[in-house]
Amino acid sequence: MTTIPHIKPLEILLVEDSPVDIRMTQEAFKEAKLLSNLNVVTDGAAAVEFLRKKGNTGRRRVLT
Repeated sequence: MTTIPHIKPLEILLVEDSPVDIRMTQEAFKEAKLLSNLNVVTDGAAAVEFLRKKGNTGRRRVLT
């Protein structure tokens, strides 16, 4: 019998101030069936605060 390892969802922080772009991104992730937790904040200060509260959870990649 083959054991399937538990796959953790990808944690994604979207920093975007446009409601239209936020919705489009959410829909794209849904359609792609990407196993992820999409967290949305609308400015840089909120992003820094989110990351501080989240703590050091391992490697981070920043995409611009």
